[in-house]
Amino acid sequence: MKFTKINPPLPPGPLGLPIIGNLPFIKPELHRYLSDLSRIYGPVFKLRMGSVLAIVINSPSLAKEVLKVQDAIFANHDVPTATVVGTFGGINILWRPNGSRCNQLRKLVICEIKSKQSLDA
Repeated sequence: MKFTKINPPLPPGPLGLPIIGNLPFIKPELHRYLSDLSRIYGPVFKLRMGSVLAIVINSPSLAKEVLKVQDAIFANHDVPTATVVGTFGGINILWRPNGSRCNQLRKLVICEIKSKQSLDA
């Protein structure tokens, strides 16, 4: 019996080079480079920057869908290995999975930042 890992389908994008991906092809004017790629591959495309896979959304309506409507789905992300080592397992407000505990911590931090003592300091 053979087990295979099923990867979700990815949007189209430039192939890039092994190991370094598309890094050598990124132009100094990044916004124009991304705009040119969106004309070729559409409003959503993938871009490999070294070992990191980035999904670029180049449409205001799709960005709103991802950042506002579907924010809970896209909010959780993997904790980088360096963060796990440097922050005692990555358990802090920045890397905590989205949920009720994270919302409580976020409210607490905002209250502390906006407190009179903090503002007067």
